[in-house]
Formats: sequence, structure tokens, C-alpha cells
Amino acid sequence: MKKVAFIVIGLLLITGAIGFFIPKVYESNSSKNIDIAPEAAFRIFGNYKKTAWWPGPKKGDSIFVFNDHEFYMKNYLINTINLHTKYNTINIDYTFSILQANSVQTQLTNVVAYQLSVNPLLRLWQYFQLNSTKKILDTVFDSCTNYFANPEKVYELKIEHQKVKDSALVSVADAFDHYPSTTDIYKQVNEIKNYIKQKNGKEVNYPFLNIRQLDSLHWESMVAIATEKELTGTSRFKVKKMVLGNILFAVAKGGLWSIQKSEKQLFYYVTDYHKSSPAIPFQSLITDRSAEPDTNKWQTGLYYPVFK
Repeated sequence: MKKVAFIVIGLLLITGAIGFFIPKVYESNSSKNIDIAPEAAFRIFGNYKKTAWWPGPKKGDSIFVFNDHEFYMKNYLINTINLHTKYNTINIDYTFSILQANSVQTQLTNVVAYQLSVNPLLRLWQYFQLNSTKKILDTVFDSCTNYFANPEKVYELKIEHQKVKDSALVSVADAFDHYPSTTDIYKQVNEIKNYIKQKNGKEVNYPFLNIRQLDSLHWESMVAIATEKELTGTSRFKVKKMVLGNILFAVAKGGLWSIQKSEKQLFYYVTDYHKSSPAIPFQSLITDRSAEPDTNKWQTGLYYPVFK
């Protein structure tokens, strides 16, 4: 019996001695460069109220949840968040940061500090749990990285790079003392359609629309329709030529608020990637708004000409 006791005590002493030499703080870190403009990443991350990049729900303003496990926010800076959690009895400080790698790439980093027990025996046991714990936190980092690496999630819009296909346009422009209504816009659309018929022309694609504010009380609505061949113009019906160059395209779904939000995201994309434009952006009236009163069903193409 005494022999067994001595063996047990000896094993405990050896185990404790091994645990004694294990550091009380164990750190790991990783980083990855992703193809997203730093301005976009900073803008998304800097929105404290909206943390869609986190791979799980959020409780209130300061508790982030992943796999039913809670991370408590210690601080949230412009490009860094510090979280604290406890997993397998290990206290963990988790830091996720965003840095500029270059003009079109962002570097994401995470630093994890594992606070192990002062008890050598428990510290040894915790040490053997580090691998499974680290896998959980690696999954968090990979999920965050995948979000920021996806332009469709960052801009909440699927943005395509296309070539201009329609070069010949017939357009009309009118000023209004109110924001142009659907009735106003489709009066212009129908005017152009009738003019094209009179000239024995053939329409191509959906009507184009650009609305700009002239001053605090007036707006201008310009509508254009592409034609198969260039037609002659008048003082009312202007003939325009579009350069068959590069253009960005996206589809906005919903009414005016959704369209304006999507236009803002498209503008962010242009500025984030330092693109310059040879012409004004415009909408494509995919849905006939005059025939569809439910704005939730509207689909609107958004075009933004760029040099490259």
C-alpha cells in the first residue's frame, strides 16, 4: 500500500515539476492579407453598432457569441477589438486587428494570450487542452477573414466589371420643383419611346435614368433609351454617344431608399479603389415602375463608368 502511495506521490511530483516549467502565459498569433481595399475594411470594422463580420450573434453591445460561447468585449478601437473569454478553464484574451497592407489589400491579424493556472498540475492539464482551444479561435479568425475577403458582403452588393454595350442613346431632361416621381419619369420614358418609333428606330436594353439635385428646391431628371442605330436628334430629343469603355454594374432591389443605399455602396467601391470616372453614373429601369406599385419588387440596375 505504501509502495502505491509513494508511486502516486512520485507521479504527482513529476507531473507538478513538468507543469512548473510550462509558462503561465502562452501566446499565438496569425495574420493574412486579403484582397479588399483598406478603406472598405476600416469603414466596416469601424461601425461599432454593426458587426456582421463576427461569425455569430451578439448580446447587447459588448458580448460576442460563437458556438454558444461568450466573448466579453474589453475595448473596441478604430482598427482593433479586444475580447476576453474562458474556455476549458483557461482565461483567454483575444485581439483582432485590421491593418493596411497596401492600397488594395488589407492585413488581418489575431493575437491570442492564454492565461494558464498558477497550479502546476492544472497548468499541465490546461496545456494539453490548448490545441483544441486554439482550433476554436482559428475558426473565429478564419470566419472573420472570409467575411472581409468577400466584396459582396463588404459592399452588400454584387459589383461586376463590364464593358459598355450601348453607344447610341436618345435622351430628354426636365427640371422639377420636387423630387421626380414615377409618373414624371415614365412620362419622359414614353416620350422617348414614341420618338424612336417615329424615327423607325429600335430600342435596345432598359431605359436609363439619372436624377440630380440642381439646388435646394429643384431636381433634374434625365432619361435615355439606347437604340440599335444612331438616330437624328432635336432640341428636345438629344442624341448622345457613349464610349464603349469600362463600367461597373450592380443590381439594387427595393424602393428609393434601397436604391440610394446601393448607389452609396457603389460610390464607396469607386473611391476605395481610387477609380476615376469619365461620365456620370446612372440607373437602368429593369422593373417597369409604372406597372409595379410594390417598390419591394423593383429591380434597378446601377451603372458607374470608370476608366479601368
